[in-house]
Order: sequence, then C-alpha cells, then structure tokens
Amino acid sequence: MSAQLCRSCNKAPSLNPSLCNSCQPWNNLTHFPLCDRGDSLAFRHFYYTGEVQQPGRAPATAPIDDLEGLAYQSVDAYQSRPRCILCRVLGHLFGEYEKESAASNLQFGFWKPATLRYADSGSKHHGQPDENDLYSTTEICILPVAIRTRNNGEYAYKTIVLKLALGFADSQFGLQVVKPWTPRPTLPFAKITRWLANCTANHGDRCNDYAASMAHPPGLWLIDTLTRCIVMPTNPVPYIALPYCWASPGTTPQSQSLQLLLSNVSQLSQPQSLTPNVLPLVLADAIQLCQDLSHRYLWIDALCIIQDDPASKGSQIAAMDRIYHMALLTIVALSSTPPGLPGPFFLTHSSPFSPWPGFLDAILASASTPEASWAVASSRWDTRGWTFQERKLSRRMLLVDATESYLCCARGTFWESDSRVELDIETAGRSTEDGEDKMDTIEEGLYNLGEEGGEETFGAYAWLVEGYSVRQLSFRSDVVNAFMGVGNILAARMGSGMLWGVLERWLMMGLLWRGRCAKGRDGDGVVPSRSWAAWEGKVDYGLSEVGSLVKFWYAGKRQDGSVVVGRVEEGRVWFSPWQDFWDDVEFEEHFAKTWNRHWENPGDVHGTMVNDTWDRCYHNPRDCLQRVDISDEARAKAQTVPGVLVFTTTITMLTLRHTTRKQGNELPKDVVCFDMVHFGRSFLGGELFVGQTMPIDREWVAKTLDLSHKYRLMVLGAGVANEVRERTYGSWKGCGGGQFPAIGVVNLLAWTQVKPVWESVVLG
Repeated sequence: MSAQLCRSCNKAPSLNPSLCNSCQPWNNLTHFPLCDRGDSLAFRHFYYTGEVQQPGRAPATAPIDDLEGLAYQSVDAYQSRPRCILCRVLGHLFGEYEKESAASNLQFGFWKPATLRYADSGSKHHGQPDENDLYSTTEICILPVAIRTRNNGEYAYKTIVLKLALGFADSQFGLQVVKPWTPRPTLPFAKITRWLANCTANHGDRCNDYAASMAHPPGLWLIDTLTRCIVMPTNPVPYIALPYCWASPGTTPQSQSLQLLLSNVSQLSQPQSLTPNVLPLVLADAIQLCQDLSHRYLWIDALCIIQDDPASKGSQIAAMDRIYHMALLTIVALSSTPPGLPGPFFLTHSSPFSPWPGFLDAILASASTPEASWAVASSRWDTRGWTFQERKLSRRMLLVDATESYLCCARGTFWESDSRVELDIETAGRSTEDGEDKMDTIEEGLYNLGEEGGEETFGAYAWLVEGYSVRQLSFRSDVVNAFMGVGNILAARMGSGMLWGVLERWLMMGLLWRGRCAKGRDGDGVVPSRSWAAWEGKVDYGLSEVGSLVKFWYAGKRQDGSVVVGRVEEGRVWFSPWQDFWDDVEFEEHFAKTWNRHWENPGDVHGTMVNDTWDRCYHNPRDCLQRVDISDEARAKAQTVPGVLVFTTTITMLTLRHTTRKQGNELPKDVVCFDMVHFGRSFLGGELFVGQTMPIDREWVAKTLDLSHKYRLMVLGAGVANEVRERTYGSWKGCGGGQFPAIGVVNLLAWTQVKPVWESVVLG
C-alpha cells in the first residue's frame, strides 16, 4: 500500500493499515480538511444543509458542474473493502439508503469531513458500540455526500449529509474507529439541570432579574407534579411554565378536552387526579419532565386557568406578563407531531441521512452546532399570536422539536449535545455581545435602553408591535389580550398606561402606524379602529419627527360600569421625540422662549422661515395650547361610548381625487393615492391642492369610498411631509361624524386657506 501525495503540501500522510489507499487522508483530521483548498472552493453548496433550505440562506440545490468533480462509487464497491473501517461503515449506510429509497444502481461520492465543534461525544452511536474499541479522542464530523443516478443518458444529483463519530489514538491523528452518530435519544436531564444552575448563578441581571417590579399574581393555580393535582400555594414557589397548544392531539377524546372548570376544581385538587391516562400526551410528558428535572411545580394554561370563570380568567390573562416572566423556565414544544412532548421519553430522530440543521463551512471544513433560531423560524409555534408573549417574556426556554432540544436564555443558546453546558456561557464564546444564536426576549428591547441615563424610547414599543402584528390568531377578538402580557411590562418600564395596545404617554405617535391593513382584524368592532390592533397585517412606525397639535381625552370605564372622560397622560413633543418629552407646562414654556427666536443660532434663516410659516397657520402649536378643553356635547357623547378618544382640532370637508402628482417611487398596483383638494373661484384654476393621503389599498377603496362625496379631514399632529410615503390602509371611525379615510399630510398655509373650523371630535 502506498499513500497518495497531498496536492497542497505534496507530502504523503502516515499509513494506517485500517484504511484503504483512497481513505488514508482520513488518518490525520488536522491535515486532511485544510489541504486541497482548490476542492473546498468548488463545493460551496455544502455551506447549506443538504436538501433543507433554511430561512435566510441560499438555495441548497448545487450546480451540476460542482458535483461532477466528486469520485463516485456503487454500494458494492464500498462494501468490497470490508477491511477499511471507513468504507465498511459507508458501505453499510449507503446500502441502507438504497433500501429505504427503493432505488438501484445509485452511486455515492463524498467530500471532506466537517468537524463539529463543541459536540458532546457521549451522544448515542447508531448501532451497538464495540466495547473493545480503545481510543483517546472522539471527533464528531458532518460528511457531505452526493448521490448520482443516470436516467436517459443524463446524470441527476442529490445531496445528503452523514453524521460520523471518529475515534483517534492521539488528538486528531491515528483513526481507529468510525461509527454513525446521532444526538441523544432522550433529553439530557442532567445537562439541563446543570445549565439551569449555571444560568442562575452566573448570568446576572439579564437572566435572573425581572424587567419590571412585579409580584406573583393572586389566585395562581399550579400543578404539583409530586402529588399530581392542582394547588394554589400561599407563598411564591419556583415553577416551570408550558404554553399548551390547544390543537395538540391527545390520547383519548376525554383527555383532549380536559381543562380546569368551575365544576372540576375540587376534583382536580385531589392528589393523583392528574394521572397520565387522563391527560393529553404533551401535558403528561411535561409533568414527567418536571419530575426528571427535580422541579415540583408546573404551570399550564389549560389546567391552571379556570376556563369558564370570566372574572378569574380575565385576571389571569391580565397577569400573563408575570406568569411567564417569573417562571424559572418555559418549555416550548416546537413540533406538532408526534402528539406528546418530543423528548422526555424519546426523540423521534429521523434517519442518519437527514439534513444537518447547523451550518457547514466548506472553506474551513467545519460545522456549526444547530441553531435554535432556525428551528423556531420554521415552527408553527412562532407564528401564533399567543406565543409572542411566551417568547418575549420568558427568561429561559427549553425548546424541543422532533429531533433536537435547545436551551435558550438572554446570554445565548446551547443545543442538546453541546459539550459547553458546564461552562459559563460568557467564557464559552457565546455571549450576547458576540451576536451568537440567542433568543430575542423582551430584554433585547428594554435592557439596552436607558443605560446612559436617557428615557425609555418609543422605539422599543414599535419593535414589539411590528413583530406581533404578523402573528396569527384563531379569534380576532384575542388581539389585545395576546399582546397584553408584553404590553404590561413595556408600559411599566416606560411609565405609561396602555390604551387598546397603544402607549398612553406616546399616544399621538402610537396612532401614526402604517402597514398593509386591507381588512379589519376585529370583526365585532371591540377594538377601536384607530388602533393598529383593529387591522390585519404587518404594521410599523416610520415617522421619526412629529409634533403635538392636539390634547387627547379618553372615555374610560370604571368597575361599576360608569364612564369617566379624563385627560390622557400624554407627553408633548415637537420634532425631537427621543430627547425632549414635556408635560403641558414645559411645552408652553418651550414655545414662549423659542418661538420668536431663530432656531439653533441667529443665522438660521430656515428656522425663522419655519416659525413664520407655523405662525401664519390657522392651527399652530401656540393656538392648540388654548384649545385643550372639549365641548360639552362631545363629552356627553363620549360617556355613552367607552373607549373613545376625544380632542379638539380643526376640521374641514375636502374632495378626494386620484393623484396626478408624481410619486418618489412608483406605487404598487394594489394601492392608490389621493390628492385632497378644495374647489373655489378664488383659487387659481378653480381648485386648491391641500395635501395628499398615504397610499391606500385599492380593494378597500372600491368597497368603501364614494369619490363623489366630500370627506371630513382633521388635524392630528405635525410631521415631516417626505416621511409620509409608506402605505397605510383602512379608516378611522368617528362617533356620529362619519369616517376619516386615511392618514395623510396637508400644507400648512393651504389648510388655513380652506378655513377649517375648531371642533371637538369623538374618535372610535
């Protein structure tokens, strides 16, 4: 036997009698993957995970020219070299693949092994290990494989990956053992326990402190996994939370429908009332998992919220922020199949030929560990409205799908076969600052704010709303409740109340959302039309510079059913929302000092012109300070419709006409933009262009607007016109005053020319 010379270093590797001639390079894992770099550049398709295209990754389909460069052999050829420890294993695996695929005459070619860092070599080996194998080092490797078939004279290719455990006599030299490798068949309970202990002891504020001051909610039911019944502890106890998917299949129709009701509270409070035979599999598995992790108490919404008691259920839904945020750990079942929670008893791993859920680097011949973000992004769990608060509020999560489990906290993520769980994650190279695969909990939007003494900003709220708005809900009426948990913590941190999903302190800015909202989300009209929560589709907040021009009042409903109209505790802004946030007195003092002076410096001619333009506008900041009160008629109307906003502003009637003005970017075909015009003999050409709407959904316009009629337009605030260019759909409903079709912008002086009137508006 003679070893082939390496084409890069021109050296012959040391001979290994357990390998055939073509497999000799595998004897030195340090040398082999890094040599022949020309080959590494030719197979960039192995950057990706076989046949599975991960979110944000390039397609996994490889150019045929690349795959043709591999050396292909039949199953018989590999099996003809049984003395080679590598060919023997590959021949066995390729033979299994051929049987599973019911194909024949397949040819297999493989490239170099990609070493998997931080893999726990104690994971399960596929098949029975040989107790006589003695080797000092085990390396877990991912091997890219191409399968070639011939049909009508043309080759077709398919890519898979194999997962191998390689045993070496000395570090990565002297290959002695080759075995198929798959992660553990059961969840590593001891490892999860060590991770929890390490996170609690070493991860500091991000993982252990609460994002806001809070106490355990009163009336909190928990499952005592020791006595297998529900209990209501008199003192706070550590517990694990499980978000239960109500659609999960159960073992029997009875267990599927089991939930806590007024009629069975007493029964389910009896010891041993929650035995596995009466529970859906996912709940039975969760109880077993808590016991395996040596944690006694478990919270599951189906069995810890009295489903037919409106008062109790309402108070628990309002406390979701505390329930998830105060839980020691949240267990998430990412996979909808099998019916149980994958992991406590087994992981339903697919065949050894399944794609690798991590990332393959063909240049460095290395493999990354699986990423929780990929598993989450492809799960149904991450699309549901109610799970948004679970993801954002949980300080720690155990994510489990059909093949892997992931341990996630604010500091980073481990996967089930990670060898670094015993280490502090900061020293293991997976810190938050390194941008590694961590879950974006609410801390990502809050803990980094205010570190230099500034206020919490509207940006944190906007970030959360944008992420939530794309979630799916089985019942549209749940839209506010499902956001309430996140909203409560955010409002507490930002010193604000919450009005139908909109921050009270930032109310005017919160009303200026934009997005694809062709149809209403809340069919029953429970959510006011002014809120983003009343509309379907993704929303975002694009206006960065705004100014306050009205003062809001709100019709709030008391516990006794009476309605009180009071002033909204909103801060005032004037084109500097992140730095200057004033109460009414400070807002008035600002204009008293600066209105008649040049802005920035005495030479600021532009600032003087802006001030002069606002001074000539009929609705200017100084005038609005004198128009704070609302009319008695508007107040009386608001007291009959709780939840409405009331404010005094300027209003006029204008005609909407399809715009003839050129847009900065061509509008999509499914939207239309309108000019707002006023007709009169005193205007040049008989008409005055007053302003323009944001783009509106064309289908909604066809169903809703009658362009032969005039529409009421009102002033809501001041903004920068060139920022109002993104689409918004839908309309706001006025109580007794018709609809306000869309948000738009008007010219200050043109608005004055149409002679608007001051009027108190009641806005639903």
